[in-house]
Amino acid sequence: MTIASVIGSCITLLLVRGLDPLVALLLIPIGGSVATVLVILLFQAVSLTLAARSGPH
Repeated sequence: MTIASVIGSCITLLLVRGLDPLVALLLIPIGGSVATVLVILLFQAVSLTLAARSGPH
């Protein structure tokens, strides 16, 4: 969860760096949360894919 949050925050910071500082401050919490959820979903998808491949054949 912490790793996903850090990755989500980094993605958001990269996306808002060219915007007005006030707009960026408003978007960072929203974008960070959305990006964190997307990263968690990505981790879950990879985990499920790996589990399916290593299951009984």
